[in-house]
Amino acid sequence: MQVGKESPLEIISYSIPLHNMKYPIVYGDSLYIEFKGEGVYCGDHLSMTRIGIGQLQNLINSSTKIHIEMTNEIKNSMTYGETIQGNFDKNSNYGRYFVNGQYRLNDANIKIYFGSIKESIRSDSGLKYEGLPEDEALGIVMSHETVHFTNITEIDADIKYEVKHGGKPRPDREVLPREIENKFDMN
Repeated sequence: MQVGKESPLEIISYSIPLHNMKYPIVYGDSLYIEFKGEGVYCGDHLSMTRIGIGQLQNLINSSTKIHIEMTNEIKNSMTYGETIQGNFDKNSNYGRYFVNGQYRLNDANIKIYFGSIKESIRSDSGLKYEGLPEDEALGIVMSHETVHFTNITEIDADIKYEVKHGGKPRPDREVLPREIENKFDMN
């Protein structure tokens, strides 16, 4: 059995049963190997609090296809995550559709700046998440970003503003996500 670690952000143990290998391998040969992977992802961090569980339920019940990228990059001292409501494919209407007078999403792309989060939680950082454990800070950031791609009223308002104002983001797009974020006890 072989065991491995995926990355510092996603811990996944892969177990591969021992098997016989065909040697030499020639063009046209194929090998089939079963494996199993278990890991810790953002959902685990969301499930740590009542508020996070609510956001996790929104995420699970969402019809939006969600792509999450976690990076050790430090964006800046105020940016811990970003959400693209849709995609960049013009042929798919940028991953957006219109139903019953409201915009909805087929796709959403979320980027979590784990480097920024780790910088913020340092005890001497003076930043938003100072002193919090990594798990809690990540759960709060994911709860915030979840609003951007699961709340239909917010999605609709964001896209309608963007369409009407030449692609500019809605000025009050962070109000509800920050309200969700502020429900967490960060002391």
